[in-house]
Amino acid sequence: LSMKCNFTFFALLLGISGHTLGQCDLPVQQLGAVYRITEQRLATGQTGESQLRLWRRGGQVAYEFPGVGIAEIWSRAPTRGMYLARYFDEHSRAIEYQPGELHYAHPATAWQDKQQLVASAELASMTPVSSGGSGCQVRESYAGKPGARIVAFTWLPRLRLPAYMKIATAGGVQEWQLLETVRSTGRIDEVFTSREHYAATDYADIGDNESDPFLMSMIRLGFIEHGSHGFYDEEGHALESASH
Repeated sequence: LSMKCNFTFFALLLGISGHTLGQCDLPVQQLGAVYRITEQRLATGQTGESQLRLWRRGGQVAYEFPGVGIAEIWSRAPTRGMYLARYFDEHSRAIEYQPGELHYAHPATAWQDKQQLVASAELASMTPVSSGGSGCQVRESYAGKPGARIVAFTWLPRLRLPAYMKIATAGGVQEWQLLETVRSTGRIDEVFTSREHYAATDYADIGDNESDPFLMSMIRLGFIEHGSHGFYDEEGHALESASH
């Protein structure tokens, strides 16, 4: 589909999200968003589909990747930076990172970027294409070529979330589609409490646990060192996101 067709399609899609027109009353700091991510790898022609669930709860942001059984919870540090706990559901295990062990593409806006998937710096660099809608469905369409990528997306400024993103690189094309927004407090709280019983290992202590089969397996798969990344396809491979 052309960029213009994509924007038209998702403008129509947003019309069935169920929110009333007018004032947007969704609490942006207590909100869930479910995305479908489709990816085509140009070298092989393979296509894949995965899901990302983003959850905000005050000073915490969670990402769930149900297809690979991984979840990440980012917590804002009292002074500077963020804490990260990465959960592996199949093993009931977690790896925890302290603020000094994480790195960000845009340190000044890292917390805001983590909440909204699209980096503020990248959003500011894009060319506006169109805007419209009202209430929660106010939308702004953008396009641009940051770095070696071609990016187009429809932005929901009231929710500070993308409704749609298309990211094209030399390796392939990804499309992110917002399927659902969630305001249920119970459903949101469950995401942040359901994994509290997992056995956790601090990233700094991994070197003292070289005999742990779980940790060795996660190192081989690349889940340990890349503490600030965190977007995965259905096979556990890292995805390219608009905020990194």
